[in-house]
Amino acid sequence: MRRKIQNPPQTGYETLFPGVIKLAREAIIVMDERQNIVVFNEGAERIFGYKASEALGKPLNILLPPYSSDTHSRQVKEFLNAPESARDMSDRREISGRRKDGTIFPAEASIVKIRENDRVFFGAILQDITERREAQRKIVENARFTSAILNSLSAEIVVTDHRGVIVSANEAWREFADCNGADAVTCAPIGVNYLDVCEKAALAGDENAIEALEGIRQVLNDAKPSFTMEYPCHSPDTRRWFVMRALPLKDRTGGVVITHQDVTPRRLSEQRLRETQRIARVGSWELDLIENRLHWSDEIYRIFEIEKSMFGASYESFLALIHPDDRHRVNEAYTRSLNTREPYETTHRLLMPDGRVKFLHERGETFYAADGRPVRSVGMVQDITDRKQAEEALLIKDSAMASSISAITLADMEGRLSYVNEAFLIMWGYDHEDEALGRPIVSFWDSEEQAGRTLRAVRDKGNWIGEMRGKKRDGTLFDVLIFASLVKVAESQPIVMASFLDITERKRAEKELQDREKRLQEIVDAAPFGSHIYELINDKLILIQANQSANDILGVDHDALLGKPLEVAFPSLVKTELPVRFKEAASFGSKFSLPQLNYDGEGTSSIFEFHAIQVGQNQVAAFFRNVTELAKAYDETLVGWARALEFRDKETEGHTQRVTDLTMRLARKVGVAEEKIVYIRWGALLHDMGKIAVPDHILLKPDSLTDDEWTLMRKHPEFAYEMLSPITFLRPALDIPYCHHEKWDGTGYPRRLKGEEIPLAARIFAVADVWDALLSNRPYRPKWGEERAIEHIRQCSGTHFDPIIVDSFLELIEEDNQNKSPKTKF
Repeated sequence: MRRKIQNPPQTGYETLFPGVIKLAREAIIVMDERQNIVVFNEGAERIFGYKASEALGKPLNILLPPYSSDTHSRQVKEFLNAPESARDMSDRREISGRRKDGTIFPAEASIVKIRENDRVFFGAILQDITERREAQRKIVENARFTSAILNSLSAEIVVTDHRGVIVSANEAWREFADCNGADAVTCAPIGVNYLDVCEKAALAGDENAIEALEGIRQVLNDAKPSFTMEYPCHSPDTRRWFVMRALPLKDRTGGVVITHQDVTPRRLSEQRLRETQRIARVGSWELDLIENRLHWSDEIYRIFEIEKSMFGASYESFLALIHPDDRHRVNEAYTRSLNTREPYETTHRLLMPDGRVKFLHERGETFYAADGRPVRSVGMVQDITDRKQAEEALLIKDSAMASSISAITLADMEGRLSYVNEAFLIMWGYDHEDEALGRPIVSFWDSEEQAGRTLRAVRDKGNWIGEMRGKKRDGTLFDVLIFASLVKVAESQPIVMASFLDITERKRAEKELQDREKRLQEIVDAAPFGSHIYELINDKLILIQANQSANDILGVDHDALLGKPLEVAFPSLVKTELPVRFKEAASFGSKFSLPQLNYDGEGTSSIFEFHAIQVGQNQVAAFFRNVTELAKAYDETLVGWARALEFRDKETEGHTQRVTDLTMRLARKVGVAEEKIVYIRWGALLHDMGKIAVPDHILLKPDSLTDDEWTLMRKHPEFAYEMLSPITFLRPALDIPYCHHEKWDGTGYPRRLKGEEIPLAARIFAVADVWDALLSNRPYRPKWGEERAIEHIRQCSGTHFDPIIVDSFLELIEEDNQNKSPKTKF
């Protein structure tokens, strides 16, 4: 039995500043000279996950990773013997801590030596720096990400400080500087004052540099939110244009981000476009904004169909010739271009004296004086009437062709048909379109009154979808699904476009499906298994349908659970994986089976089998039955197999049941879900099932085994897997029979799995198996005492066993000892 730890002595430290110790967010821990914890504040509880009652009296090593505990213990001992002036451990340093759940985390800590009377204590202040570490990592990642983005851009980009000194540049800027030298405005290197470069170019007579210098200064001084200019950068060999943009840097440096984008392709395209327009005999115009004189080329007079002598040659005279509905829009577009200095471009109509409508496309550009006043606008006019009419005709035809698999009609706003396709004629039984064109569309329906309401709905709302009864040429009635909408093609009169689907067969099929679903529901209601349908509403699984067998199995009245959430129907299963699996099935269409779930009803405890599948959007159907008796039969069969194995080897009699019970207790201790305990039990019962395939002369041999005999003996986990894997209900339990001889350090067999590659169930069982073996007599040795077995288990932590499992096991044994049980209770 382990010596019971006495209450730790009072150091007086915890009473010196009680409020500070209690409220401090940092962990404040005091240890005695044996490094046992004597003070453990609320900050320590929050950081490490232990209650003070759990930590007090325990060694400090419970708060440290296994790999650093020895080093730390040695350093504390050295600190104990060091002179009072030593600061090795009082300086704040980074260490690793271990929480109660085994999580390792980074921390900052300092330790101070405290002498009180004749005793020495160590006070430690520790802070969890997990979030700080993560923030630092994200800062580095963000900086790399930002740099990668800037370097991926084709524009030349630099960042300056508040004085204009370049502090950063992307790859495109540096490459341009390498090719063009460092004196150009577009390629000054890092460390150079960009304002000085612009000023030097301005003094040399570069007007663009003057504008750039003034604009950047205004952005730096917050006089402008941004600055943009376009400028040429020509050489004897090439002509190039750039757009410069300057934006303030939104941080404490008060700098600016400057970009230079090569827009030469755009400028060359514009030049080619102007040449093409000249060849295409496009009319040109020029407006003197000082004198308000408008000059037109002869082509524009021809387009407008007026004589020069009849035109007032002013901007107002031009506006008077535009279609009245477009006049305000054209004036607004031109005025806006003057204010924004952007090119002027618009499309508008001309209303001719004879009622004809022409469509024109205009584009213009304005030039400004040195003081910023607009002085002259130039532009072009192109007659695009033929193109517009062709586009309208093509759009109407394309719209009809897009739905050619359905019956299609076009009608005017009064409902008179102007177009029907071949599918319409076939659907209504007509031979030629002349029999339908010009007729009111309402005449093709069983109820002309309903058809009239539909037409008005389309005109008022713009579209309508619904079902009506059509009337064929011979009077036959049929069901039709209608999609109708109001189509506005440019400036033309809107038209009513409709497409139709004959849904007579679909309606008949729907009726048959409804009848079939009704019969299927009757079958489900009579089924011997429970059936529930749940709908996922606001993250709650709500029962919307249940058959009578479900009510009988759960012992509730008919429809008593309808409208209730899942936890009402199965309250004891809420903490299992059942709700999560249901939600996954409802949301993503997955299906699943849970063959063993313990269900506690009123005064009863049963085992249910669940199967579920998605049956609709956010809906899942669950089928369940009570398999308590079947589960008992499975379990009793496995127990019988285990006993049969022990009859073969009398030396291990009782071992299987003992190690099975201990494994189950340890599994619950480490937090294994209750619904998985049954598979751990079955796996433990069958852990040596593979030894059936090992001959008696090897299995029962009293002497040492030869190498060949050991090779065969070590195959018994594989024999177990080969024998048991074909049995469906045992597949979840195979981790223990197959892997219980694997070791944490990878030296086990049969697959030499390492660490967490070994299934959790096998890691748990391995500790319990060795424990029981050590406490049992064997032909080759007598049983060990408990203290010796505990020491062996502890020594094998990290080599043979999972260290976390070992810690939980030793806690379990200690709890049994504290309960003063003569032997472990199962």
